[in-house]
Amino acid sequence: MFKALNVSKSGLKAFQRKMDIVSNNISNVQTTGYKKAEVKFEDLVYDSLDDNGTPFSENISEDGILSGVGVKTKNMDRDYTQGILEKSYKGSHLAINGEGFFGVTDKNSGKILLTRDGSFSVNTEGNLVDTNGNLVYVENQRDELNNNIKIKENGEIYSLVDGEKELVGEIPLFKITDSDSLINENGNYFSVNDFNINESKITNNKSAIKQGYLEKSNVDIAKEMTDMLITQRAYQINTRSIRSADEMWNMINNIKR
Repeated sequence: MFKALNVSKSGLKAFQRKMDIVSNNISNVQTTGYKKAEVKFEDLVYDSLDDNGTPFSENISEDGILSGVGVKTKNMDRDYTQGILEKSYKGSHLAINGEGFFGVTDKNSGKILLTRDGSFSVNTEGNLVDTNGNLVYVENQRDELNNNIKIKENGEIYSLVDGEKELVGEIPLFKITDSDSLINENGNYFSVNDFNINESKITNNKSAIKQGYLEKSNVDIAKEMTDMLITQRAYQINTRSIRSADEMWNMINNIKR
C-alpha cells in the first residue's frame, strides 16, 4: 500500500507541475514575444521484484520483474519557434523575422539580457528602451534618437537631419547556438552565462528586423487547452488511485479485527 501511495503521490506532483506550466502559457497567450514552455515526464528508478515461482515469460528481464516506482517531470524546455508578426504601425516597435534576439541592458545589474519582445520606445534622453526602461543595445550610436527614425532590416538606424537621412546607430541581433544554455529571467528576458557579445552577434542575412511590427506569442491556445484537459484527467486518475489504496487498506484493517 505504501508503494501505491508513493507512486500516486509522484504522479500528483508531476501533473501539478505540468498544470502550472500550461496555465502560465495560457496566461501569456497575448504577451509579445513570449516563448511557450514545455515539460516532459520520465520514470523514476525501477524496482526489481523477486520472481521466484513466476512462470517464464519473454517480458521478464535477466534482472527479474521490474516494477515502476513513480514519475517525475524533467527540466522545463522552451519552444523558440517564431510567432506571427503583427503590424503595429509604431516606428519604434520592432520584430525579428528569423532567428536571433534583441539585446537589452538591465538597468539594475548592467547585464546584457536577450529578448524577442520588440515593444520599444524612445525615451526623453533620446535612447531606445523597452517597456521596463532597459536600454536596447545599440552599437555606434552617434546622436539622440527621435520618433521619426527609420530602421532597416539589417539594423541600421537612420534619423532625418536637415532633410537628409543620417546613420545614427546599428541594432545587432544575437544568436545562441545552444538553446539549452538560455536561462529564463523575469518576464520575456533570457540570459547566458559568460555571454560574449561579439561571438554571439549575427553577421549573416538570414534574419531581418521589421520596423512597425511585433512578434506575437507562439502559444497555440487550442493545444494548451487540450493539454490542460488531459492533465486534469491524469491528475484525477492519480487521486482515485490514492483513494482506492486507502479503501483497500481500510478493508485489510477491518479483516484483522
